[in-house]
Amino acid sequence: ELGLTHPELTNNEKQLAAIYGQAVVNAEWVAAFRQHEILPGQLLLADFKYNPQVLLDALKFGIPVINGNDATNSRKRQKDNEIADNDEVTKSIAKAAKPSLVILLTDVDGVKDQYGERIQWISCKEDLARVDRTRFSRVYRGEGGMVSKVRLAYEMANDGPTVVMMNIGIQRPGI
Repeated sequence: ELGLTHPELTNNEKQLAAIYGQAVVNAEWVAAFRQHEILPGQLLLADFKYNPQVLLDALKFGIPVINGNDATNSRKRQKDNEIADNDEVTKSIAKAAKPSLVILLTDVDGVKDQYGERIQWISCKEDLARVDRTRFSRVYRGEGGMVSKVRLAYEMANDGPTVVMMNIGIQRPGI
């Protein structure tokens, strides 16, 4: 919304972009859910603090879209090894709500194996072991949050919910 498209955004610029971007993203969720007569809500977590009971109560009324509050969170991001706030939030929420399905949204097409081929289906820890974490492409550097998404899926593979990673079709500037 602010036109901040250069690749080396400062933490302050990222927070400014989030102030305006979060409103736009939430409006999209509201429009999408309302088409299906589902009451949408928004839960922005500041420094990952929340009351699990409030979340569980919110689920009785509709679907709360939950994100880390990038406009106020004090955690710093590290280039190419970004702390994936929303994936950490997802992990915390999944522990509280115990869902059968977790959907992780991204803007990349997936992860690749050691031969550079996209892995179509990951259904167990053995499949996750095929993920090549050494390549230096946008998928492996953490763009789209794939590194943390794979880590989260790996942690949930045996005793947690089914994890789906989905490309939402948004292209970021310069990529």
